[in-house]
Amino acid sequence: MALPDGTALEVGAAEPPLRLRSLDVVVAALGLIALAVLLPPMAALFAGAFWLLVVVVVRSDLDRYLIPDAASLGIAATGLAQAWWAGWAGVGGGVGAGGWEAVASALAQGLGAGAAVYAVRTGYRWLRGQEGIGFGDVKLAAALGLWLDPFAQALALQLAAMAALGVVLTARALERRSQGPAEDGARVEDGAGVEDGPESPHGMTMVPFGAFLAPAGFAVHVWAQAVPDGWGGWP
Repeated sequence: MALPDGTALEVGAAEPPLRLRSLDVVVAALGLIALAVLLPPMAALFAGAFWLLVVVVVRSDLDRYLIPDAASLGIAATGLAQAWWAGWAGVGGGVGAGGWEAVASALAQGLGAGAAVYAVRTGYRWLRGQEGIGFGDVKLAAALGLWLDPFAQALALQLAAMAALGVVLTARALERRSQGPAEDGARVEDGAGVEDGPESPHGMTMVPFGAFLAPAGFAVHVWAQAVPDGWGGWP
């Protein structure tokens, strides 16, 4: 795996340390304040823990192209705790279900989300003969699935994919523009002379998908909590 500075990280090598920046602290604090305003106290408490873990995932994936297992496990654990509380208190998605019934339902959702992303990962590898989705993304999707019903999972994946694609296309357009017109009428081929960022051994541009997926899953969860009928006619 190549790090953003081009350094190769061999399998089994020690992971580079994760360093949160002052911007991360500011974003985390602003998010907690917004949650306190938007959600009831207990829902805000669970969502706040979720948000802090999302900040860690985003920073790690942007800097190291690595989603920490501890962060995914934390998202999963808080998701199960939130499901139990919602089922026990009879609020949100837990209406009509006991605490442990809600936990079982959340586990099924998480397994389904992880299996779906793993199927896409396996299919891509079979078709292209190379990795397209990291296993960290599979684990993150499973953890997020504990927070989201199937419709919300699909929406989060679509939002993350569109955001990632938009960022990649914008970055490429800016890179090409900064290069200026090719000299002597030469045509710049896709990827020739343009540094799109770290690349895999197969020459693919590496995209930190977890940095898009985690915020998308969080945003969908908060929307569903803050606006229970926000889906309109959708389920």
